[in-house]
Amino acid sequence: SELHFRTLANSGQALVWTAGPDMACDYVNEPWLRFTGRSLEQELGSGWAEGIHPEDRSRSVEACRDAFDRQEPFSIEYRLRHASGEYRWVIDRGSPRYDTQDQFLGYVGHCMDVTDAKRAEAEIERLAYHDALTELPNRVLFLDRLAQALAAARRNRRYGAVLFVDLDQFKRINDVHGHATGDAVLREVARRLAYTLRQEDTVARLGGDEFVILLPDLAANSEDAGA
Repeated sequence: SELHFRTLANSGQALVWTAGPDMACDYVNEPWLRFTGRSLEQELGSGWAEGIHPEDRSRSVEACRDAFDRQEPFSIEYRLRHASGEYRWVIDRGSPRYDTQDQFLGYVGHCMDVTDAKRAEAEIERLAYHDALTELPNRVLFLDRLAQALAAARRNRRYGAVLFVDLDQFKRINDVHGHATGDAVLREVARRLAYTLRQEDTVARLGGDEFVILLPDLAANSEDAGA
């Protein structure tokens, strides 16, 4: 039975592990060792946690401990150090295991590398809220930030400003020099606008040669805000 389990565990892509009732790891499979580039001895006990990104470690270990205490399945995401030195995102799912007398033996679990999926998800989100050419916020993201700024202005009794920027004669650049040159001009304008703003300000591209700038929290009265 043990040989059968290890053969199955080593034949797939999942990073398989088992742990005893004390949460000490007592087995990881060969894909796990290839992924981390560490030895079995290094991963046993609490050694496996050394590969977790420092920002994720305490949260992940605490989630495991809570699950062990309740003897409930768990699923957590954290960054695990790859043999290349890169930290890659994994989903770690664990389930409690029992013997034939229903005595708690510990956990069996597996990790799946989801880095590429998370990157794709982040890229889809970026494209949904940012202009593809200039990488500035698009209309959707700008309107969201504007709504937040208006709510904050009403709450704090502060004034801000919205500026519209339109490039004069931009069509002539496209007509004379081509759209590639026009795109380069738009990217440069976006870069220069963003460079001049505060961290809390927003510059967005509405489309074509139209940009809009949000300047929140400028002053306590309209006169000072417009100065």
